[in-house]
Amino acid sequence: MQKMKQVSLSPDNTTAAIVLAGNSIVSANTDERSDLFWAFKGGGPNFGIFTRFDLYTAPVSDVWSQLSLFSPDQASQMLDAFAQWQSSEDFDIKSSVTLSIGLDFITLGLLYSTPAESPSVFAPFYLLEPLQVLAPAANGTMSQIYDAAASIVTSGSRRHGYRAASSQVDGKLCKSVHSLGREQALKVRETTGANQTFALRHVSRSLVSKGIERGGNPMGIPVENHQWWITLADWVEAEDDDLVRSVAIETADL
Repeated sequence: MQKMKQVSLSPDNTTAAIVLAGNSIVSANTDERSDLFWAFKGGGPNFGIFTRFDLYTAPVSDVWSQLSLFSPDQASQMLDAFAQWQSSEDFDIKSSVTLSIGLDFITLGLLYSTPAESPSVFAPFYLLEPLQVLAPAANGTMSQIYDAAASIVTSGSRRHGYRAASSQVDGKLCKSVHSLGREQALKVRETTGANQTFALRHVSRSLVSKGIERGGNPMGIPVENHQWWITLADWVEAEDDDLVRSVAIETADL
């Protein structure tokens, strides 16, 4: 095979080393073989095999974070708070929210990428009373919140599936979809033991814009604030595959 030549990178440029079908190794970034780099952003390994990434990350040391559990009965209020946070006119890109709504509890992770004291951007969530605080609000390192999150991650050999959809920021829509999905998920759990989790991820206009600057937008992600809805499923028996997966499929298709 050919060796990939050394490439001089700018701080904003990610470069990938790729093995092509003809056995050659090439580099691709926004300046060199930009069409190939663009294709990889949407096509994954369909055009070759990645052997190396040279990339730059934002220097983040200490952060503010908090991780809490809430009752599933609070899902409606939680989804309202999530929509309010996303829709803020002065949206703070340093803020990040991880929201996972399970059948037995809701997990809310708040993260602010610099030390702070009760960041006001999370005000809608402060109004909700948690069942349990896994990691109290504090300034520290990312490892602390990872350790706390590990305590609620299920283990063991299980079957796993997911389905995703995107939508505009709409609290009413989220509450309607969650209500219908939860009803079906509870019925399926009664017969299969399957656990279904509904997760929401915010995608900001600035995030999409930065992606376009760094190689384009082959997936056609809208350049606006929106959200991704992900339905996760975990179960044991292969014979339950179709029934369990039907919840995620029907929820995403609503």
